[in-house]
Amino acid sequence: MAADGYMGKVLRVDLSTEKISTDALNKEWAKQFVGGKGLGARYLFEELKPGTDPMSPDNILSIWTGPLVGTLVPLTSRYVIVTKSPLTGTFLDSYAGGFFGPEMKYAGYDGVIIKGKAKKPVYLWLNDGKVEIRDAKNIWGKDTYKTEEIVRKETGEKMARVASIGQAGENLSLISSVTNDLTRNAGRGGTGAAFGAKNLKAVAARGTLGVEVPDMASLLKMTKEMIKTDVVGNPDHAGMVTDGTPILVDMSNDAGILPTRNWHDGTFEGHGGINSESIKTRVLVRKKACFDCAIACGSWSKVKAGAFSGAATEGPEYETLGLCGSNCGISNVEAVIKFVEDCDRVGLDSISAGNAVALAMDLYE
Repeated sequence: MAADGYMGKVLRVDLSTEKISTDALNKEWAKQFVGGKGLGARYLFEELKPGTDPMSPDNILSIWTGPLVGTLVPLTSRYVIVTKSPLTGTFLDSYAGGFFGPEMKYAGYDGVIIKGKAKKPVYLWLNDGKVEIRDAKNIWGKDTYKTEEIVRKETGEKMARVASIGQAGENLSLISSVTNDLTRNAGRGGTGAAFGAKNLKAVAARGTLGVEVPDMASLLKMTKEMIKTDVVGNPDHAGMVTDGTPILVDMSNDAGILPTRNWHDGTFEGHGGINSESIKTRVLVRKKACFDCAIACGSWSKVKAGAFSGAATEGPEYETLGLCGSNCGISNVEAVIKFVEDCDRVGLDSISAGNAVALAMDLYE
Protein backbone atom coordinates (compact mmCIF):
# COMPACT_ATOMS: atom_id res chain seq x y z
CA MET A 1 0.00 0.00 0.00
CA ALA A 2 1.37 3.41 -0.97
CA ALA A 3 1.17 6.32 1.45
CA ASP A 4 -0.48 8.61 -1.11
CA GLY A 5 -4.18 8.01 -0.66
CA TYR A 6 -4.22 5.10 -3.10
CA MET A 7 -4.37 1.42 -2.22
CA GLY A 8 -2.15 0.82 -5.24
CA LYS A 9 -4.17 -2.10 -6.59
CA VAL A 10 -6.70 -2.69 -9.37
CA LEU A 11 -8.74 -5.88 -9.21
CA ARG A 12 -9.53 -7.65 -12.48
CA VAL A 13 -12.29 -10.23 -12.82
CA ASP A 14 -13.16 -12.14 -15.99
CA LEU A 15 -16.58 -13.64 -15.34
CA SER A 16 -16.43 -15.84 -18.44
CA THR A 17 -13.28 -17.66 -17.35
CA GLU A 18 -13.64 -16.96 -13.61
CA LYS A 19 -10.08 -15.66 -13.61
CA ILE A 20 -9.24 -13.21 -10.82
CA SER A 21 -6.05 -11.15 -10.86
CA THR A 22 -4.60 -7.99 -9.36
CA ASP A 23 -2.60 -5.30 -11.15
CA ALA A 24 -0.56 -2.48 -9.70
CA LEU A 25 -2.35 0.83 -10.16
CA ASN A 26 -0.88 2.80 -13.06
CA LYS A 27 0.68 5.63 -11.04
CA GLU A 28 1.35 7.77 -14.09
CA TRP A 29 -2.33 7.68 -15.00
CA ALA A 30 -3.21 8.36 -11.36
CA LYS A 31 -1.11 11.54 -11.47
CA GLN A 32 -2.61 12.63 -14.79
CA PHE A 33 -6.25 11.80 -14.08
CA VAL A 34 -6.33 11.83 -10.24
CA GLY A 35 -8.90 9.11 -9.58
CA GLY A 36 -12.50 8.04 -9.96
CA LYS A 37 -13.91 9.18 -13.29
CA GLY A 38 -10.52 10.16 -14.67
CA LEU A 39 -8.88 6.84 -14.00
CA GLY A 40 -11.96 4.93 -15.10
CA ALA A 41 -12.07 6.85 -18.38
CA ARG A 42 -8.36 6.27 -19.03
CA TYR A 43 -8.56 2.53 -18.42
CA LEU A 44 -11.74 2.26 -20.53
CA PHE A 45 -10.13 4.21 -23.39
CA GLU A 46 -7.13 1.91 -23.30
CA GLU A 47 -8.96 -1.41 -23.09
CA LEU A 48 -12.42 -1.16 -24.72
CA LYS A 49 -12.51 -1.99 -28.42
CA PRO A 50 -14.38 0.49 -30.65
CA GLY A 51 -17.86 -0.69 -31.63
CA THR A 52 -18.29 -2.96 -28.62
CA ASP A 53 -21.95 -3.72 -27.87
CA PRO A 54 -22.64 -2.40 -24.33
CA MET A 55 -24.68 -5.54 -23.56
CA SER A 56 -22.05 -7.98 -24.79
CA PRO A 57 -19.54 -9.87 -22.64
CA ASP A 58 -16.81 -7.76 -24.24
CA ASN A 59 -18.02 -4.55 -22.60
CA ILE A 60 -15.90 -3.41 -19.67
CA LEU A 61 -17.61 -2.59 -16.41
CA SER A 62 -15.50 -0.88 -13.77
CA ILE A 63 -15.93 0.63 -10.31
CA TRP A 64 -13.54 3.32 -9.05
CA THR A 65 -12.73 5.47 -6.04
CA GLY A 66 -10.40 8.45 -5.68
CA PRO A 67 -7.38 9.14 -3.44
CA LEU A 68 -9.43 11.03 -0.82
CA VAL A 69 -12.12 8.36 -0.46
CA GLY A 70 -11.82 6.64 2.91
CA THR A 71 -9.67 9.38 4.44
CA LEU A 72 -10.67 11.94 7.07
CA VAL A 73 -11.43 14.55 4.41
CA PRO A 74 -15.19 15.21 4.54
CA LEU A 75 -17.58 14.84 1.59
CA THR A 76 -15.50 12.09 -0.02
CA SER A 77 -17.73 9.03 0.14
CA ARG A 78 -18.51 8.58 -3.52
CA TYR A 79 -17.64 5.86 -6.00
CA VAL A 80 -18.18 5.83 -9.75
CA ILE A 81 -19.23 3.14 -12.20
CA VAL A 82 -17.54 3.61 -15.56
CA THR A 83 -18.63 1.64 -18.62
CA LYS A 84 -20.12 1.94 -22.08
CA SER A 85 -23.74 2.87 -21.49
CA PRO A 86 -26.43 0.33 -22.40
CA LEU A 87 -28.81 3.29 -22.76
CA THR A 88 -26.80 5.67 -24.94
CA GLY A 89 -24.02 3.52 -26.36
CA THR A 90 -21.49 6.12 -25.26
CA PHE A 91 -19.23 6.77 -22.27
CA LEU A 92 -20.97 6.47 -18.91
CA ASP A 93 -19.86 7.62 -15.48
CA SER A 94 -22.46 7.20 -12.75
CA TYR A 95 -21.94 8.04 -9.08
CA ALA A 96 -23.36 7.11 -5.69
CA GLY A 97 -22.66 8.11 -2.12
CA GLY A 98 -23.29 6.21 1.08
CA PHE A 99 -20.68 3.76 2.38
CA PHE A 100 -19.86 1.33 -0.44
CA GLY A 101 -17.02 3.37 -1.97
CA PRO A 102 -14.90 3.63 1.19
CA GLU A 103 -15.60 -0.02 2.04
CA MET A 104 -14.41 -1.21 -1.38
CA LYS A 105 -11.23 0.77 -0.88
CA TYR A 106 -10.73 -0.58 2.65
CA ALA A 107 -11.08 -4.06 1.11
CA GLY A 108 -7.90 -3.29 -0.81
CA TYR A 109 -8.71 -1.81 -4.20
CA ASP A 110 -8.77 1.55 -5.95
CA GLY A 111 -10.70 0.04 -8.83
CA VAL A 112 -12.44 -3.13 -9.97
CA ILE A 113 -12.48 -4.00 -13.69
CA ILE A 114 -15.01 -6.63 -14.75
CA LYS A 115 -15.14 -8.35 -18.14
CA GLY A 116 -16.97 -11.29 -19.65
CA LYS A 117 -20.28 -12.87 -18.65
CA ALA A 118 -20.89 -15.47 -15.98
CA LYS A 119 -22.53 -18.73 -17.03
CA LYS A 120 -25.01 -18.29 -14.18
CA PRO A 121 -25.87 -15.40 -11.84
CA VAL A 122 -23.02 -14.54 -9.47
CA TYR A 123 -21.84 -11.87 -7.08
CA LEU A 124 -18.36 -10.72 -6.13
CA TRP A 125 -17.18 -10.81 -2.52
CA LEU A 126 -14.22 -8.57 -1.62
CA ASN A 127 -12.79 -8.94 1.86
CA ASP A 128 -9.40 -7.48 2.87
CA GLY A 129 -7.64 -8.41 -0.36
CA LYS A 130 -9.42 -11.74 -0.82
CA VAL A 131 -11.86 -12.11 -3.70
CA GLU A 132 -14.50 -14.72 -4.46
CA ILE A 133 -16.98 -15.22 -7.29
CA ARG A 134 -20.02 -16.57 -5.48
CA ASP A 135 -23.20 -18.24 -6.69
CA ALA A 136 -26.10 -15.78 -6.66
CA LYS A 137 -28.89 -18.34 -6.85
CA ASN A 138 -30.26 -17.23 -3.48
CA ILE A 139 -30.50 -13.58 -4.50
CA TRP A 140 -31.28 -13.61 -8.22
CA GLY A 141 -34.86 -12.41 -8.61
CA LYS A 142 -34.77 -10.66 -5.24
CA ASP A 143 -35.08 -6.90 -4.76
CA THR A 144 -32.11 -4.83 -3.62
CA TYR A 145 -33.27 -4.65 0.01
CA LYS A 146 -33.50 -8.44 0.31
CA THR A 147 -30.27 -8.91 -1.64
CA GLU A 148 -28.30 -6.81 0.82
CA GLU A 149 -29.81 -8.72 3.74
CA ILE A 150 -29.01 -12.16 2.26
CA VAL A 151 -25.47 -11.25 1.20
CA ARG A 152 -24.65 -10.08 4.71
CA LYS A 153 -25.96 -13.37 6.12
CA GLU A 154 -24.05 -15.47 3.58
CA THR A 155 -20.77 -13.65 4.17
CA GLY A 156 -21.24 -13.47 7.91
CA GLU A 157 -20.40 -9.77 7.80
CA LYS A 158 -23.05 -7.46 9.21
CA MET A 159 -20.97 -4.46 8.15
CA ALA A 160 -20.56 -5.59 4.52
CA ARG A 161 -21.54 -2.98 1.96
CA VAL A 162 -23.42 -4.20 -1.09
CA ALA A 163 -23.87 -2.63 -4.51
CA SER A 164 -26.54 -4.66 -6.28
CA ILE A 165 -29.20 -4.72 -8.96
CA GLY A 166 -32.85 -5.54 -8.57
CA GLN A 167 -35.29 -7.09 -11.00
CA ALA A 168 -34.95 -4.09 -13.35
CA GLY A 169 -31.26 -4.73 -13.93
CA GLU A 170 -31.78 -8.48 -14.22
CA ASN A 171 -34.29 -7.80 -17.00
CA LEU A 172 -31.85 -5.39 -18.67
CA SER A 173 -33.95 -2.26 -18.29
CA LEU A 174 -32.10 0.61 -19.90
CA ILE A 175 -32.95 2.87 -16.95
CA SER A 176 -31.99 0.38 -14.26
CA SER A 177 -29.50 1.42 -11.59
CA VAL A 178 -26.99 -0.09 -9.17
CA THR A 179 -28.15 0.38 -5.57
CA ASN A 180 -26.07 0.46 -2.40
CA ASP A 181 -27.03 1.09 1.22
CA LEU A 182 -30.68 0.48 0.21
CA THR A 183 -31.31 3.95 -1.18
CA ARG A 184 -28.12 5.19 -2.80
CA ASN A 185 -28.10 4.71 -6.55
CA ALA A 186 -25.64 4.96 -9.41
CA GLY A 187 -28.42 5.97 -11.76
CA ARG A 188 -28.71 7.20 -15.31
CA GLY A 189 -27.28 5.36 -18.29
CA GLY A 190 -28.36 1.82 -17.42
CA THR A 191 -25.69 0.75 -14.93
CA GLY A 192 -28.04 -1.98 -13.70
CA ALA A 193 -28.33 -3.39 -17.22
CA ALA A 194 -24.52 -3.41 -17.47
CA PHE A 195 -24.46 -5.63 -14.35
CA GLY A 196 -27.37 -7.77 -15.56
CA ALA A 197 -25.85 -8.36 -18.99
CA LYS A 198 -22.89 -9.98 -17.22
CA ASN A 199 -25.10 -12.07 -14.90
CA LEU A 200 -23.59 -10.02 -12.08
CA LYS A 201 -26.08 -9.52 -9.27
CA ALA A 202 -23.87 -7.60 -6.85
CA VAL A 203 -20.44 -6.55 -5.66
CA ALA A 204 -20.08 -6.78 -1.89
CA ALA A 205 -17.16 -5.48 0.14
CA ARG A 206 -15.81 -5.53 3.67
CA GLY A 207 -12.45 -4.10 4.58
CA THR A 208 -10.27 -3.05 7.49
CA LEU A 209 -7.08 -2.10 5.63
CA GLY A 210 -7.33 1.66 5.96
CA VAL A 211 -5.86 4.34 3.71
CA GLU A 212 -2.35 5.70 4.20
CA VAL A 213 -1.51 9.34 3.48
CA PRO A 214 1.95 10.95 3.34
CA ASP A 215 1.39 13.60 6.02
CA MET A 216 -1.43 12.89 8.46
CA ALA A 217 -0.78 16.00 10.55
CA SER A 218 -1.16 18.29 7.54
CA LEU A 219 -4.25 16.40 6.38
CA LEU A 220 -5.86 16.82 9.80
CA LYS A 221 -5.07 20.53 9.80
CA MET A 222 -6.49 20.98 6.31
CA THR A 223 -9.59 18.97 7.20
CA LYS A 224 -10.33 21.09 10.28
CA GLU A 225 -9.89 24.28 8.27
CA MET A 226 -12.09 22.94 5.49
CA ILE A 227 -14.90 22.06 7.90
CA LYS A 228 -14.62 25.45 9.61
CA THR A 229 -14.51 27.63 6.51
CA ASP A 230 -15.98 25.68 3.59
CA VAL A 231 -18.56 23.52 5.36
CA VAL A 232 -19.81 25.03 8.62
CA GLY A 233 -18.71 28.49 7.50
CA ASN A 234 -20.58 28.22 4.21
CA PRO A 235 -23.73 30.42 4.29
CA ASP A 236 -25.74 27.59 2.74
CA HIS A 237 -24.66 25.06 5.37
CA ALA A 238 -27.53 25.59 7.82
CA GLY A 239 -30.16 25.17 5.12
CA MET A 240 -28.60 21.95 3.86
CA VAL A 241 -28.43 20.54 7.40
CA THR A 242 -32.07 21.25 8.22
CA ASP A 243 -33.65 20.83 4.79
CA GLY A 244 -31.21 19.03 2.49
CA THR A 245 -31.66 19.23 -1.26
CA PRO A 246 -35.49 19.45 -1.00
CA ILE A 247 -34.94 23.12 -0.13
CA LEU A 248 -34.47 23.54 -3.89
CA VAL A 249 -38.13 22.75 -4.62
CA ASP A 250 -39.37 26.15 -3.45
CA MET A 251 -36.32 27.93 -4.89
CA SER A 252 -36.79 26.31 -8.31
CA ASN A 253 -40.51 26.99 -8.31
CA ASP A 254 -39.90 30.66 -7.48
CA ALA A 255 -37.37 30.84 -10.32
CA GLY A 256 -39.78 29.17 -12.74
CA ILE A 257 -37.56 26.16 -13.40
CA LEU A 258 -39.27 23.38 -11.41
CA PRO A 259 -39.99 20.52 -13.87
CA THR A 260 -43.78 20.36 -14.11
CA ARG A 261 -46.12 18.13 -16.11
CA ASN A 262 -43.49 16.68 -18.44
CA TRP A 263 -41.59 19.96 -18.57
CA HIS A 264 -44.50 21.93 -20.03
CA ASP A 265 -44.27 24.35 -17.10
CA GLY A 266 -41.67 25.64 -14.68
CA THR A 267 -43.98 26.38 -11.79
CA PHE A 268 -46.22 23.95 -9.93
CA GLU A 269 -49.21 25.04 -7.88
CA GLY A 270 -48.80 21.99 -5.62
CA HIS A 271 -45.12 22.50 -4.82
CA GLY A 272 -45.95 23.04 -1.14
CA GLY A 273 -46.95 19.39 -0.90
CA ILE A 274 -43.53 18.11 -1.97
CA ASN A 275 -41.14 20.70 -0.54
CA SER A 276 -38.77 20.45 2.42
CA GLU A 277 -41.40 21.73 4.83
CA SER A 278 -43.77 18.91 3.87
CA ILE A 279 -41.01 16.39 4.56
CA LYS A 280 -40.09 17.88 7.94
CA THR A 281 -43.67 18.15 9.17
CA ARG A 282 -45.22 15.00 7.70
CA VAL A 283 -42.74 12.19 7.09
CA LEU A 284 -39.31 12.89 8.60
CA VAL A 285 -38.04 10.17 10.95
CA ARG A 286 -34.38 11.18 11.40
CA LYS A 287 -31.49 12.89 9.67
CA LYS A 288 -28.83 10.86 7.85
CA ALA A 289 -25.32 11.31 6.51
CA CYS A 290 -23.05 9.54 4.05
CA PHE A 291 -19.64 8.30 5.17
CA ASP A 292 -17.49 11.03 6.74
CA CYS A 293 -19.90 13.86 5.94
CA ALA A 294 -20.02 17.04 8.01
CA ILE A 295 -23.30 18.21 6.45
CA ALA A 296 -25.73 15.29 6.89
CA CYS A 297 -28.16 16.62 4.30
CA GLY A 298 -29.96 13.28 4.05
CA SER A 299 -33.04 12.17 5.89
CA TRP A 300 -34.99 8.98 6.46
CA SER A 301 -38.67 9.51 5.71
CA LYS A 302 -41.66 7.25 6.31
CA VAL A 303 -45.32 7.55 5.44
CA LYS A 304 -47.34 7.44 8.67
CA ALA A 305 -50.90 6.98 7.39
CA GLY A 306 -53.07 6.69 4.33
CA ALA A 307 -52.85 4.61 1.17
CA PHE A 308 -49.04 4.48 1.26
CA SER A 309 -48.64 3.94 5.00
CA GLY A 310 -45.33 2.24 5.82
CA ALA A 311 -43.53 3.28 2.65
CA ALA A 312 -40.10 4.67 3.48
CA THR A 313 -37.01 5.98 1.74
CA GLU A 314 -34.07 8.29 2.10
CA GLY A 315 -34.92 11.88 1.22
CA PRO A 316 -36.57 12.14 -1.19
CA GLU A 317 -33.95 14.35 -2.80
CA TYR A 318 -34.72 17.39 -4.96
CA GLU A 319 -34.34 15.73 -8.37
CA THR A 320 -36.62 12.88 -7.35
CA LEU A 321 -39.20 15.26 -5.88
CA GLY A 322 -39.14 17.19 -9.14
CA LEU A 323 -39.23 14.27 -11.56
CA CYS A 324 -41.47 11.86 -9.60
CA GLY A 325 -43.50 14.70 -8.09
CA SER A 326 -44.22 17.92 -9.95
CA ASN A 327 -43.20 16.56 -13.35
CA CYS A 328 -45.91 13.91 -12.96
CA GLY A 329 -48.37 16.41 -11.49
CA ILE A 330 -48.06 14.81 -8.02
CA SER A 331 -48.35 17.19 -5.08
CA ASN A 332 -48.27 14.57 -2.33
CA VAL A 333 -44.89 13.78 -0.74
CA GLU A 334 -46.26 10.48 0.55
CA ALA A 335 -46.97 9.33 -3.00
CA VAL A 336 -43.47 10.35 -4.07
CA ILE A 337 -41.97 8.29 -1.21
CA LYS A 338 -43.90 5.23 -2.36
CA PHE A 339 -42.78 5.87 -5.96
CA VAL A 340 -39.12 6.12 -4.88
CA GLU A 341 -39.16 3.10 -2.56
CA ASP A 342 -40.58 0.92 -5.34
CA CYS A 343 -37.86 2.17 -7.71
CA ASP A 344 -35.10 1.54 -5.16
CA ARG A 345 -36.31 -1.98 -4.44
CA VAL A 346 -36.40 -3.11 -8.07
CA GLY A 347 -33.27 -1.11 -8.91
CA LEU A 348 -34.80 1.47 -11.21
CA ASP A 349 -33.39 4.98 -11.54
CA SER A 350 -36.17 7.10 -10.03
CA ILE A 351 -35.17 10.22 -11.96
CA SER A 352 -35.34 8.44 -15.31
CA ALA A 353 -38.50 6.63 -14.23
CA GLY A 354 -40.18 9.91 -13.27
CA ASN A 355 -39.34 11.33 -16.68
CA ALA A 356 -40.70 8.22 -18.41
CA VAL A 357 -43.95 8.26 -16.44
CA ALA A 358 -44.44 11.97 -17.11
CA LEU A 359 -43.96 11.37 -20.83
CA ALA A 360 -46.44 8.48 -20.79
CA MET A 361 -49.01 10.65 -19.00
CA ASP A 362 -48.45 13.44 -21.50
CA LEU A 363 -48.86 11.11 -24.47
CA TYR A 364 -52.04 9.61 -22.98
CA GLU A 365 -53.58 13.03 -22.52
